[in-house]
Amino acid sequence: MNIAILTQPICNNYGGILQNYALQTVLERQGHTVTTLNFPVISGYSGSKVRHILSTCRRVLRKLNGDPAVVWVDLATEYRKQVELAHLQKIFLDNHQHLYTICPPITREQVEQFHFDAFVVGSDQVWRPRYNAYIPNLFLDFTEGMSVKRIAYAASFGTDQWEFSAEQTTISSFLAKKFDVVSVREASGIQLCKQNLGVDAIQVLDPTLLLSAEEYLFLCTGNEHPQGDYIAVYTLDYTKKKMTLLKEVSRYLNTPLHFIGRFTKKGYPSVESWLEGIANAKYVITDSFHGTVFSTIFMRQFITLGNAVRGNSRFDSLFNILGIPKERQTNNVNQIIDLLQQPIDYKSVNRLKAEWQDKSNSFLQRI
Repeated sequence: MNIAILTQPICNNYGGILQNYALQTVLERQGHTVTTLNFPVISGYSGSKVRHILSTCRRVLRKLNGDPAVVWVDLATEYRKQVELAHLQKIFLDNHQHLYTICPPITREQVEQFHFDAFVVGSDQVWRPRYNAYIPNLFLDFTEGMSVKRIAYAASFGTDQWEFSAEQTTISSFLAKKFDVVSVREASGIQLCKQNLGVDAIQVLDPTLLLSAEEYLFLCTGNEHPQGDYIAVYTLDYTKKKMTLLKEVSRYLNTPLHFIGRFTKKGYPSVESWLEGIANAKYVITDSFHGTVFSTIFMRQFITLGNAVRGNSRFDSLFNILGIPKERQTNNVNQIIDLLQQPIDYKSVNRLKAEWQDKSNSFLQRI
């Protein structure tokens, strides 16, 4: 079967790249041909100049405050150029993923030439309006009148609150009812689909959890990280309070901080480097969903910092699936120090994950 995937724009986000890689890999192993219709990162779609200026100012302040995660700031660099500096990530995409750049809004005429048999929407926060300039595309509005399968795999709203406008709700509800099957990443998504879209959904794993640690490490070519123990830090949102917390944890555990995935003058580190940074760490501290996911894949002792703006329900759902105590999502320095020294029962975690992998793979086999 010839399948198209629609997801968030794939550029310089490690979790976004790897969730797409994993979904593509699983579908290809089932014998399908897979292409991702990738939205480009352009001004007015994924970020404005005003947003970039504010972001740059925050980075300058962080640098002046001595944040070791910020190693380079170029006031003249526009966001577009930062994306272009993701050349090491682009190498990974070129080698491992099949992308076709297509500008929104997608039309039927744009995709008919590929003769797709099915469209899969997922995963990541594909159904969160604040992250998508043209949400009807993520509900496959352009397939109207086409004889194709429509599937949502691990689609995420990112939050347990309904963020759609009345107009978006009406349009999305109409389109969602045309899907053959719908699955969501978070448990809260089941209720959101039922109440607001009028469709039944089941919960499945984020695609990254369908592959093993060995399969990810097979992609890696070498160790670019410090020898000996370190605390891998991967944060998407910085605060001075967060930096103070990290330094205190490092001092108490007598273990150095090692920031991974940080933007430097050379650009963004490779996907492989990011994976190794987590896999080789003694501890991981992150506020990222996929930073948390890969901590569990590599069976690291980790702490997830609260990230309410980006959506904490994602972490609650992940912890419930894997049987990980919710206390591991905290911003309390004493709890962090204590919990990092309490080993996670990964034998139990992996048993639960295997059960969910069977359920999730069974769902994909219905395509």
